[in-house]
Amino acid sequence: MQLLKVKSPADYVANSKVAQFVSTNPNIGNYLPVLAIQQMLHENTDVFNIHREIDYDFVNANYEVAVIGGAGLLHKVFEPFWREFAQKCTLPYVIWGVGLCSLDSAVEPTYVSPDAASAVFERALAVNVRDALTATTYGSSIVDQISVTECPTVFYLRRFKVVPEKDAVTLVAHPDLINDAVHKAAVKSLVERGLKVRKTLNVQTEAEGIDDIIYDYYCQSSLIVTSRLHGAIIAYGLGLPYIALVGDEKLREFHRTYGGGWLANDVAELNEVLDRADFVFAAPGVEPAKPDLTGVTNFGNVASALLDKAQNK
Repeated sequence: MQLLKVKSPADYVANSKVAQFVSTNPNIGNYLPVLAIQQMLHENTDVFNIHREIDYDFVNANYEVAVIGGAGLLHKVFEPFWREFAQKCTLPYVIWGVGLCSLDSAVEPTYVSPDAASAVFERALAVNVRDALTATTYGSSIVDQISVTECPTVFYLRRFKVVPEKDAVTLVAHPDLINDAVHKAAVKSLVERGLKVRKTLNVQTEAEGIDDIIYDYYCQSSLIVTSRLHGAIIAYGLGLPYIALVGDEKLREFHRTYGGGWLANDVAELNEVLDRADFVFAAPGVEPAKPDLTGVTNFGNVASALLDKAQNK
């Protein structure tokens, strides 16, 4: 799977009745939930890049419904999108699989201010977020109506066959979040234990697409060590253990809500986890059990029905 086709002012042609608003930074954590949502809708939605200016006159005239999601669309950089969407989009819409971003190292908040996004949450046909922190931050007035489930990514992962190799570890690095010296120290420590370490940035290219990364790194590993949230989400979705080197609240919130792994604040804690009596690698050659997808698929059914009704299908 290569880069998604995104809409720009030069190529506006409506091929679907569903407009989907996404981040197109090439790390695969931005693409996996989009693909999962399209699969659950059984619709090849038209994907709009919220890093760019959006022609809402075109959107309102040519689409019947919209989807905002998924991934970290509540990062501070997207605040103009939320404000503009609230003012200019007239379509019925759902919010699906989004989450806030709160970095430990930040002096100022790194997430969209509640006053910018709350109105969009309140007017949605339905809202699904990946953790309770996001729900309470942006949907305080409708929090009881908000669906909190795993990221839609786990639905996309259901078809992947996992065959862990003995002592194979994949390190999923986020160099903008965790100092690369920490990643290097983690690799050194893992190698000294006799483990075979592969490293990925979780960034797709023309030569190595989304599915390539999942098959070549995750599906053959018996442990994922990650500083990226989607490293933990993919590991969880494939039934693999993970150790998260944490540098932001979204990773902690994912672990608190869904489990499936361990947290480490530094390499010393990484080693402490590996030495724990309850720590286990995935069994070599044995496909692990994937998580229950009931919550994710239930919201998918609700969202599909609401969007269909809004289109008079």
